[in-house]
Amino acid sequence: MKYLINFWLALFFLAASLPMSAQVPLPDLFCVSNQGDGRDTLRFDLPTVSCGTADSLLVFQSTDREGPFTLERVVTDLAATAIRLPNSSNETRYYFLRLVADCTDSLSLPSDTLSNLLPPLIPIHSVSVENGETIIRWTERSGDFSKIRNYIIYRVDVGTEAIDTVAAPLDSFVDPNSAANLQSEFYYVQALDGCGLAGSLGNQPHNTIFLRDSIDACGRRALLEWNAYEAWDSVAYYDLWVSENGGPFNKIDQLPPDQLEAQVPNLDSEINYSYYIQAEHPDTFFIARSNQLSRTPNITQGIRELNAWGANVSNNTVTLEWQWNDDAELVDAQILSLSDPLDNIDINDLIANIQTDNSIEINTPLTEEQPLSFAIQTIDACDSTFVSDTITTAYISARALPSFENEVQFSAPQVGRAVDIASCEILKFRNNQVETTIPVNPSQTEYSEAFDPFENPDDEICYQLRCNAMVEGLDSISREYTLTSNIACPSREVRLQIPNALRPSGENPEFRPLFLFENSITEYQMQIFDRWGQMVFETSEPLEAWRGRIEGQQAPPGTYVYRIYLEQRQGDPITKKGTVTLVR
Repeated sequence: MKYLINFWLALFFLAASLPMSAQVPLPDLFCVSNQGDGRDTLRFDLPTVSCGTADSLLVFQSTDREGPFTLERVVTDLAATAIRLPNSSNETRYYFLRLVADCTDSLSLPSDTLSNLLPPLIPIHSVSVENGETIIRWTERSGDFSKIRNYIIYRVDVGTEAIDTVAAPLDSFVDPNSAANLQSEFYYVQALDGCGLAGSLGNQPHNTIFLRDSIDACGRRALLEWNAYEAWDSVAYYDLWVSENGGPFNKIDQLPPDQLEAQVPNLDSEINYSYYIQAEHPDTFFIARSNQLSRTPNITQGIRELNAWGANVSNNTVTLEWQWNDDAELVDAQILSLSDPLDNIDINDLIANIQTDNSIEINTPLTEEQPLSFAIQTIDACDSTFVSDTITTAYISARALPSFENEVQFSAPQVGRAVDIASCEILKFRNNQVETTIPVNPSQTEYSEAFDPFENPDDEICYQLRCNAMVEGLDSISREYTLTSNIACPSREVRLQIPNALRPSGENPEFRPLFLFENSITEYQMQIFDRWGQMVFETSEPLEAWRGRIEGQQAPPGTYVYRIYLEQRQGDPITKKGTVTLVR
């Protein structure tokens, strides 16, 4: 027996010193098992040798995967498919096989090196729900452990059930019968060798993240909650991804690992939303997604956009313009008048057949007295109140100074956020016709100009502020928008000269004051008295004169007393008393 072993050893070393050849096919060692009974069982398949006749199988063994290996046995029964070798201590051993044949190169290459250990534990990377499919991903190890022939996929339900077996090498599996849209699913992956022996399942299955939601109709939001991804040592964070109307997904929130709820705010009942949660591994690029939910939410639609544009003045009318989303479910709407003594205005008639574009006219004489401010307030079906930006009318005032200057003070309109004022100008009117346009800065508040009191003194001069703007509508289209103020006409202080005599048949046939800025008079009275105090003439018309007659008859010559009283737009009332001599 010793001689035979030495013979085969000599043959082995001789063959090893010759150039390698693939003429002798290598044997297939497909599993080694140890059942704890002091023996190792090797199972193999021997190939057909086409270059000659096979005469023996060499079995090499080592306690170290890297060797050195020794010849453990020579098998001459080439019909065998398994052998048992003693291993009384049940220690870990490694084996490979070589086939000997009477070919030119008599020794085959080594088979795979296999140990008597069970197949290794298979690390699962993640279990993720993607595009409606539950995907289990793991580390493919058959390249490192050639005894792995298959992977068994287990799903944990009532018990742990093998749902499929896939051949190595693979590193992922799609579960076609997953119920990940209804519950969290749990999975193991197990390695299987050629003997049908399986490796460990491990202690912790990997689970899908099961996402649930509810719609807060009045809050106009989706409330989300999900279970933790538990198999990793830790989760770095959870990301919330949202898509609208089938568009690309965008990450809208990143949540700490101990937070298992979130919300998607500002929902619109006309948009279909899709969302999912994605867990991120702290140290690798592994991710695990939840099931994806899609909803066109049935919400109580309130005000999403309320763009108050501005308040335009035309004479004693203020026109307010604004836009709001025409699907808002409103139960109340008002114009809030923020200037005393105006009252709020009910505009509920506009919400019965709600439109995007809106305007309303408010009649009030206050446009000539002060800027007027407004806001629009709505209450929706969920009792939520929304108030627009405050808008204020442009305002202008003017007065004539004793220095013969017109002083104009003005304020640009306050507009909503959708409006951008580009420029402002003062329109100067003469007798209701635009005479000139004066550019001013929207932030400017004063303007003055000199006037000649003797050049057309009775012409009416007035001023108005006009601002030009651009407004972006809810349809994202920009349009021109013009806002004007009230019209202010400076009243000059009345100046008058009073004659002291009249000769009805001579050069001065009548008695009345001579006025400068007569059109500033708002109330007038002239009375003439005789020397006994009897009133002989009275008029309320500034241009009506006394012609020296009493009740249609010529008055006797002599001295008469006059009293003149007038009120004016600007300045104090004027009272003049004196005497006038009637000469015949």
